[in-house]
Amino acid sequence: MGLCGMMMQKKVVRLVVVDLDGTLLDRSKVLRDDVKATVARLRRAGVRFSIATGRTFPSAARYARELGLFEPIVAGSGAVIKSALTGEELGCLVLPRDVATRVLEETRGLGVPTYVFTGERILADRPSSFSPLYARSLGHPIELSRDILREDLEEPVMIVLRTTLARTKEIREEMARRFGNTVCVTSSAPFFVDFLHPMASKAAGVEAVARHLGIPRESVMAVGDGLNDMGMLKYAGIGVLVSNAPEDLWPGADYVTREPFTDGVLEAIRLFVEEA
Repeated sequence: MGLCGMMMQKKVVRLVVVDLDGTLLDRSKVLRDDVKATVARLRRAGVRFSIATGRTFPSAARYARELGLFEPIVAGSGAVIKSALTGEELGCLVLPRDVATRVLEETRGLGVPTYVFTGERILADRPSSFSPLYARSLGHPIELSRDILREDLEEPVMIVLRTTLARTKEIREEMARRFGNTVCVTSSAPFFVDFLHPMASKAAGVEAVARHLGIPRESVMAVGDGLNDMGMLKYAGIGVLVSNAPEDLWPGADYVTREPFTDGVLEAIRLFVEEA
């Protein structure tokens, strides 16, 4: 859709849903003051705001609390839908134990770090220079387990492989072929391959939040930067990619911002929401 056609829809936006890493957050992982002010201004205008992220709920919740969001947020790429302030939960989808075990068995030979996310723990199957950085970014400790398959684990919310840019697509597509419709295989970052419950997606999560708030899909604007954002962009009345998103994703968006990261989100809000 062209920009002029999109501008005509600006006044119907009643819910803005934004991805975190690579979208609302730049490499500093810090919420800027102008973002907080914009969210407060939207709230005063009656526009709701939420987050949809591949991060775990505890990791995403600290940003939701910083923004003062009462709305449910979408975490784990759609596996968990819950309010950080009220604790109200709309949904939680976990991988069945037998499926999680099969994922761990079939990916063990790939030689890449594997992270298992349960409700309270994050386990890594091997030492990695990436783990301390990942733990710092998530704000959650990562435990080393030499044999995750022997752990008496809760059914996990997600399993994440830390690959390389060169291998991500190949591994993701191969795993999607192996598991078919028993697992959702996606990427929350260019170097991750994520395994989720087959019904988990940001699109389903955003739909649940919008339905809970009584807002029709045509009044939703979603903003993201990655592969796992494309479903929610298609669901929303206005689907926006920030300009740092991979160019092969651009055709799937209604609008691609001129600015990257946080500035791209603010640009989209100025264009399609703030003057409503």
